Amino acid sequence: MNRDEILKMAQKENPKNDERELFIQTKGYSYGMIASSVMFVFLALVKTFRGEAIYDILAMYEVSMIALYIYKYKMEKKKIDLFCAICWGIATVINLYLFIWRR
Repeated sequence: MNRDEILKMAQKENPKNDERELFIQTKGYSYGMIASSVMFVFLALVKTFRGEAIYDILAMYEVSMIALYIYKYKMEKKKIDLFCAICWGIATVINLYLFIWRR
């Protein structure tokens, strides 16, 4: 068997889980999260200098942190991840409350 035949067999066995594609997608999500965090900080600073409340910006960022820690807890079952998810959840509820009712 040559290399091309082995590659074709591997692709037939595992068509949806190509390691390279998964790596690229995961790396893309990581860069997206970093870029989103930079934008959140920028928008929060602009709103702060304008004297505007930043509850909405904080709530959006906190939701992404909740998702991260829930997934980590689901996969690794570490209690610290569950604790972090709960803390971020509480912070999100507080910021949403302040955003909606404190204008």
